[in-house]
Amino acid sequence: MFPRHILELMQCPACGNPDLGIGNRRQPDLVCEACGERYPFEDGIPDLIPRSTVQQ
Repeated sequence: MFPRHILELMQCPACGNPDLGIGNRRQPDLVCEACGERYPFEDGIPDLIPRSTVQQ
């Protein structure tokens, strides 16, 4: 589980909203409550690159 005290210091890189939550057990990502952007965990560390800005 990601430490709550660290989560409270973070904000969404896509929209700047400080309300990030942890998704459910099936999708344990960080989720922005405002814009819905999801940040997956890689080896226990959230990947904070917004998918909306990643070029394919």
